[in-house]
Amino acid sequence: PRDFIPHRPPIACLDRLLEVNETCASTEQWVGNESCTVDGYLWEPGIIEGLAQTAAVVNGFVGRLSGHGEKKGLLVGVRHLRLGRSVRLGERITYTVRLIKRLGPVTLFHCEARSMSELVAEGELKFYVEVAP
Repeated sequence: PRDFIPHRPPIACLDRLLEVNETCASTEQWVGNESCTVDGYLWEPGIIEGLAQTAAVVNGFVGRLSGHGEKKGLLVGVRHLRLGRSVRLGERITYTVRLIKRLGPVTLFHCEARSMSELVAEGELKFYVEVAP
């Protein structure tokens, strides 16, 4: 996933890219002893960051296809976010995002996070993505 996003350690959450195309991506994260954990659980904003980085993979992939390289985006909105159970240290979490709409520099994604096939987060994230010069 790091080929498509500007994030670098220690903020890079994603360990593995499972799938990417112009409208969706799936990634995976192993929840280790990281700064995004509190009392043995992945902190809820850590899940949002993982979802946001997965959306950034789609935007970076589109940027690469268009010849503009990685695009930098800014998370500007979270809608209808539902959080399920907490994700514990040692679990794998899979993030899946699907593009709902692209309107100029704004993209809207439906996002899901699953751990052990159980839905732990679902909602929509909106991004402003820099326009290539």
